[in-house]
Amino acid sequence: MTTETAPELSAKILAQLEYYFGNVNLQRDRFLQDEMKKDHGWVPIDVLLTFNRLKQITTDKKVIAAALANSEVVDVHEDGEKVRRNPDVPLPENSLEFWQEIKSRTAYVKGFEPTTTLDEIVEFLKPFGNVQNVVMRKTKVTKLFKGSIFATFDDVETAQKFVNSEDAKTWNEKELIRMMQNDYWAKEVAETKERRAAEKNLKQQKKLETIAQSEEAINAVNFVKGQVIKVTGLPTEGVSFALVREFFEKFAPVAYVVREDQSSEAQIRFEGLEENAAVAALEKIKEAGEPLKFQDNEITVSLLEGDEEEKYWADFTKNKAAQIDRNKNRRGGRGGRGGRGNKRAHGGGRGVRNDAKRSKAGA
Repeated sequence: MTTETAPELSAKILAQLEYYFGNVNLQRDRFLQDEMKKDHGWVPIDVLLTFNRLKQITTDKKVIAAALANSEVVDVHEDGEKVRRNPDVPLPENSLEFWQEIKSRTAYVKGFEPTTTLDEIVEFLKPFGNVQNVVMRKTKVTKLFKGSIFATFDDVETAQKFVNSEDAKTWNEKELIRMMQNDYWAKEVAETKERRAAEKNLKQQKKLETIAQSEEAINAVNFVKGQVIKVTGLPTEGVSFALVREFFEKFAPVAYVVREDQSSEAQIRFEGLEENAAVAALEKIKEAGEPLKFQDNEITVSLLEGDEEEKYWADFTKNKAAQIDRNKNRRGGRGGRGGRGNKRAHGGGRGVRNDAKRSKAGA
């Protein structure tokens, strides 16, 4: 710092004070606005000396006052202790139109190193016209300079000329990205829309894939060999699933009973996840050593095998998937709690169910 009022030092002070009280900064600087309200617009130079950039130039109030002697923007009080914005240069209305006009003559520049200083950027911009304001863009979290700026020139033509200038193409031998601020924001909006659309599409695709995988898992045939027996010779009338289940429970726990209306045939699946669960039941039936009768009808039993066994499991899987869909729809209609869909299917007990159409008899 120095107390000399050399032209170079005076120019720096003048530029800094006119920046503080300029149209762009003053509209944003709440602290300075509040200070101006305390004394009819006057702000003590001591307050301004708490600002780092001015303090780095000089701390001498007399030097500051002298540098502002010919300013058209900033007045110096007769005591030399305070300054204000010139009342004859009214501050523009802080409106949408004002900021749109500012943006129209502001350039976006990207490609500076994170260590680049404001003074270096200002010096870089000087040959291309008067710059009213420079915003060094910083990261939200660390508040570190991220290498891009907004530079506001006196008019649109000067800003556009800078953007198109070959002389402003590089910084430290590195090519800069330059465009008007309005073009930059239009590009950002378009890219944001594209990114959100892509994210939405990706999310939807993942959802569809998940649904497809779930449906595939639901529809996959869970084939457990040797769990089902085929029964023939049943009465066609007066037969309920409960009676069939109760009859075969004597030999092994029954999981499911399948029988068409008024059919003399049925399929009995026994409990257990292991293969050949029905084989043990058949052995017990044979051990009884007498003709097997159901309501005075002699019946025959055999292990369900081959195509018939495959068809049984395919039908079972299909019916199970249909029931899951019905339960989903029921949950949707009852606030997601499942309503009556959470009860056991007709047949109850130890999981007895009719996987096919229920018999009217005994219903």
